Amino acid sequence: YEIRPRDWSSDVCSSDLGYAPLYEALSIHAKEALGLVAGYRFVLEVERCSGAADLQAVGLRYVQLLADKHGAAAVKRFTTLLKAA
Repeated sequence: YEIRPRDWSSDVCSSDLGYAPLYEALSIHAKEALGLVAGYRFVLEVERCSGAADLQAVGLRYVQLLADKHGAAAVKRFTTLLKAA
């Protein structure tokens, strides 16, 4: 099973998902999934976001990083976390 961007972009860019839950999920999950240094760098990108559109773009980039590094199962776990937020 290959996960494609259209499969998860609606989860990251959902209008039902507010800025704060996405910010929190990205900040926490990135540190765990990307490792200390890469996770910290990614969280700095999250912190630089000036609005929902910026944060959603970073979120989409994160999901692609997650897919490349850990595969579709990791993306599914993350998007499930977002749906629960």
